Amino acid sequence: MNKQTETLPDQWDAPARFLHWVSAIWVLGLMGLGLAMVNLVKASGLKFDLYQLHKSYGFLFGLVLIVRLTWKFIFHRRKISNRGFLHQAAIINHNLMLLLLLTLIASGYVVTCFSIIPIPIHVFGWNVPSLLSPDMLMEQGAISVHHMIAFALLALVLVHIGAALFHHFILKDKTLIRMLK
Repeated sequence: MNKQTETLPDQWDAPARFLHWVSAIWVLGLMGLGLAMVNLVKASGLKFDLYQLHKSYGFLFGLVLIVRLTWKFIFHRRKISNRGFLHQAAIINHNLMLLLLLTLIASGYVVTCFSIIPIPIHVFGWNVPSLLSPDMLMEQGAISVHHMIAFALLALVLVHIGAALFHHFILKDKTLIRMLK
């Protein structure tokens, strides 16, 4: 194995960087929207509109996530030699974030399916079909799961951001720069 395949590249490829930053902005936007619609908005009409927006953009993010995972697992295999603790922690955090994103999207869909008010997810004139029957008890459980996953994901995102800043300002390496070039 030569030195080029053993070391980290100076930057991530353009599709990986694009998908990373689109995902980051999208997820933070969905989290902010979710917090606002649940905790801040009192007007029922506005609350309804925000819920519909949250469901539609959550579904669309699921499609973005599929593209991102496809790119990651098919086209974006990198050989790197850094296998220390920080590297392993980063891999675990990243994989947990992806797993929680998938679970969050699935739980959001389940909430919509179990809703006793049968309002489908509406995306570009297409209604996402419900595969489950309305059930108030299951809906409440799914909402609780959806919220717990969202807060767990937020914690991992904060760790991820903190790690990027730690690499940049304390370790002074190129980890963050590779994602910005």
